[in-house]
Amino acid sequence: EEERWISLKVSTSGIRLINKKGLTTVLKEAKEKGYILNY
Repeated sequence: EEERWISLKVSTSGIRLINKKGLTTVLKEAKEKGYILNY
């Protein structure tokens, strides 16, 4: 979707969350909460 590569350190529960909600949604929420600076 993004046409780029990113590197993530993801916990097991994080992987489950990505599988449930989708990567784009999870990254957007993480940026809003301040967990990600450069996305």
